[in-house]
Amino acid sequence: MGSETPYFIPIDEAVEISKTRKINVPTETISIDKAYRRILSESLQSLTNDPPFDNSAMDGFAAIHSETKNPPKTFNISNTVEAGNKFDNSINPGEAIRIMTGAPIPKGADSIIPIELCELDEANQTVTFIQESKPHFIRKKGENFALNEISVIKKDSSSMIKIHCYIDNKFICTYWSDGLIISTPTGSTGYSLSCGGPILTPDTNNLIITPISPHNLGLRSIIISDSSKIKLQIENQKFNFLVSMDSRSYTFKGEQTFIIEKSKFEINLIHPNNFDFFETLRKKLNWGLDLRN
Repeated sequence: MGSETPYFIPIDEAVEISKTRKINVPTETISIDKAYRRILSESLQSLTNDPPFDNSAMDGFAAIHSETKNPPKTFNISNTVEAGNKFDNSINPGEAIRIMTGAPIPKGADSIIPIELCELDEANQTVTFIQESKPHFIRKKGENFALNEISVIKKDSSSMIKIHCYIDNKFICTYWSDGLIISTPTGSTGYSLSCGGPILTPDTNNLIITPISPHNLGLRSIIISDSSKIKLQIENQKFNFLVSMDSRSYTFKGEQTFIIEKSKFEINLIHPNNFDFFETLRKKLNWGLDLRN
């Protein structure tokens, strides 16, 4: 081989070298407004948790999971916890605490049973669990979930919001728009549909990214695998914007980064025996009807 011939090594060997060889890169301290497209020299962790406490993912009853095994089981209703209210009391053995979606989990409780799986006595003093309560109906501190969609929406200004979108760390595009919707198949007939997004059948393993009133007419909805990890970088701006997860909304300001991915658990939805997805679409969207008659 001549002296000018490039030297090549296998990819696996190159990867191993990159893992073992430490590269010393100089670091510097700069203000946050100059940090765009720069790489952090060390991990940065949020100073706050969202949600700030363990809370219920649904209306129902909080209970001690070990006591709910081998149902049906009957418990005394000791208290009620509503969303937005602080609750410092604890649950005692043999008790169940009525709880609302988003309400904090009482001390000692480690599971939730949906209201649909409960039978209350006439005086609302006791409740009978038809099934065992589930620990995964609790949203852990710092972990927020949505069933239908997650939306990033402008709030305090008529100016558009600028969102850089990545899928599995690959840059897709920058959305100049009124906002962006990340929708599941369940949510595809809601907000995303009203913004021109497609309809997905419930068994589809996909997510939809739909822009809200984009500046560029060529920016349309895109369907991706639900195994993808979506990263949204909101460019620094002076006005507030909203991030909503179904019916829950939070206000943010300035440059923010959000990671959206499929949860590690599933939920079961109850439908009538004669439920037909396409029949529902035909009725609600008037598919195939001649509205002139």
